[in-house]
Amino acid sequence: MTTVVDRALLEAQVEILRVRYPQEGFTIAPEGLIVHHCGIPSRAGDHYAVQYDFGTTFDAGPPSVIFCDPATFALGQAKDWPPGPDRLFKLPPTNGLGWICTPMTREGRANHAEWAAIGLWEPTRPLESIVGAIREVLQFPDVPSRLATA
Repeated sequence: MTTVVDRALLEAQVEILRVRYPQEGFTIAPEGLIVHHCGIPSRAGDHYAVQYDFGTTFDAGPPSVIFCDPATFALGQAKDWPPGPDRLFKLPPTNGLGWICTPMTREGRANHAEWAAIGLWEPTRPLESIVGAIREVLQFPDVPSRLATA
């Protein structure tokens, strides 16, 4: 069960992010520590939506981070993911719902045991940390536009 403290921390971080990124949308799910983040710009000019799922406590480590449909928040559709590079983005359905290969995600650490002890996780600002990391990844020059690969 999510604690009142964790839920309050999540809500406070969402308010900070709404001010910092006013062109993007942040929606908190009614249960757990789940946030949907829509309108994330990429260097290639696309915009993405991501679900951040911390489970029931921030102390459990990095969140599950999965690209989702911006209207329904449905998971597991390759059309909602950047088309590459493969070193970063493990697209569905071949890779379940998909996952991002970075130590900042639960899936990345689950697939790379060596990342579990590197300490890149900052639990005092968990949502702000992962939002910044995902925004940075989408600015990499080797993340192509979805339109270019369609």
